[in-house]
Amino acid sequence: MVEKEIRKLQNISRSFLVTLPVSFLDKYGLREKEDPQVRVISNEDGSLTIVPAEVQVESNEVTLEVYREIAREVVEKTLSGVERINIVSNNPIEGTIRDELYTYIEGLPQVEIIEDTPHKMVFHNFGFEKIPTRKILHRLLSLISDMFRNIRESNKKNFERNLSELKKFYMILVGHLRKFHKSGVSDYQEDDLTQTKASDYRLFAYQIKEIAYHLKELQITVLLENYFASIEEYFNKIFDAFLKKDEVLAHKLWFENKELEKGGRKLMEKVGNEAKYNLKLLLLIVKTCRSMTALVHS
Repeated sequence: MVEKEIRKLQNISRSFLVTLPVSFLDKYGLREKEDPQVRVISNEDGSLTIVPAEVQVESNEVTLEVYREIAREVVEKTLSGVERINIVSNNPIEGTIRDELYTYIEGLPQVEIIEDTPHKMVFHNFGFEKIPTRKILHRLLSLISDMFRNIRESNKKNFERNLSELKKFYMILVGHLRKFHKSGVSDYQEDDLTQTKASDYRLFAYQIKEIAYHLKELQITVLLENYFASIEEYFNKIFDAFLKKDEVLAHKLWFENKELEKGGRKLMEKVGNEAKYNLKLLLLIVKTCRSMTALVHS
């Protein structure tokens, strides 16, 4: 049973002191010791952990600076039970190191990469049910944004990797929401999650997945490059609206979508038959994006 109580801070000579519960002292036999000492650990979330000095505490979160063999250490940390591993770098993480990290993690089914930016990668090692719903949606949107860039940079390898990650995260989200619809309880105790919002989130995730499959079939030609770039920019604006929970921006983007669709239909009259199939795929993405704008929640 977790005991919760409020204790007053005592201001003594510019220092602040707080008494410890008697139950804590008795549990560890601190009252009988001649020189009792405790270890105070400052956690990254600002909280404190207090244990007897002789007790060694293994942190559930570590932050590591990137170096050449970082992938091996990540595997070692996950196998030793560390729940969250943050990989950080002042410079963009090298592609070879990033590839090694992905390769190692693919062999660890209990580990997922939940954040991947040029300067940071975050690994979770404590079960899918502990990842909040909006965090999963954030990851899905991030993967689509990466896939747009993969196409622009002709990086097929990274595209396939991102698509594989997207499929896994989509199924994790569906599992979360199915359980919530049945029980009305979120695994992550998301107090603002309602049945209506859960339904919208599932539809939002399905639309993200649809965009991924349209992108998979897409072949960009010179004639379509500018239009493709406009759609990529538009999608990233939706991503931004989701992150900010900005319904006003989402509403504005719904109207901007009409102009984007009109531009695609005009382009259809100018391109040859070989480009029309790909242009149709782009127009399907535009249509799907319009539906997504209606599902951005504050």
